[in-house]
Amino acid sequence: MGQEEADRFRLVSYSSLRQGIDPRIPLSIVWLFLMFILVTGLIFLTPLTTARHNPYDRLHEIHDWQQVPRDNIPTRYDLYFKFFLPYRPGVDFGRRNFTFDGFAKITFRCERPNQKILFHSIRQGNFLIQVFDEKQHEVKITDFYHNHTQEVLHIDVEDVLTLGATYTVQLNYTGIFLNANWTGVYAAPYQYYKEKHWMLTTHLQTVDARRMFPCLDVPEAKAKFQVQNLI
Repeated sequence: MGQEEADRFRLVSYSSLRQGIDPRIPLSIVWLFLMFILVTGLIFLTPLTTARHNPYDRLHEIHDWQQVPRDNIPTRYDLYFKFFLPYRPGVDFGRRNFTFDGFAKITFRCERPNQKILFHSIRQGNFLIQVFDEKQHEVKITDFYHNHTQEVLHIDVEDVLTLGATYTVQLNYTGIFLNANWTGVYAAPYQYYKEKHWMLTTHLQTVDARRMFPCLDVPEAKAKFQVQNLI
């Protein structure tokens, strides 16, 4: 092809594009662009529609990993404790010394449909847990576990809790009340006629109630309490 023919070919091609003689070129570009948008959208939307609800997604505290979402708000705590306190020489409960049996009946209101009940809890174990709805029908528990790092007790239920409904959690558990920090419920030593005695005391502020019973342990959480202690 000579120079004159090459120039004529380029001129004809340019003229054809200008006049839109071959409309398939712009349509194919538009088609590819639309397909790209569709595929990209499916890629990004699919995880959003299948991902499980993250119960921590509404928290804004600095240490949100240690917080409990406000999906379920306790309104009443009925608590019972039996303490094994060797308060003076000669009183000995063996391996049960400085431990306690706890029972907590926690009534809460569902503020957001969910399948996970969370309470602050620390230094507690041997849990026996039941959940009931407003009609006292038992709600099936699929799993529960205690995250000691987060200080949170997780209770997973089979059915989605209903917004605005009231539920009750009943927990039997054991705990320890001998600690060097003097927080939560603890045994404090004192001298009585040159003998070492122990007394039982509590320090539940600001976030140490969780050492005594599972709860929503934040200052702004208000609820009614009924407590029975046996020593």
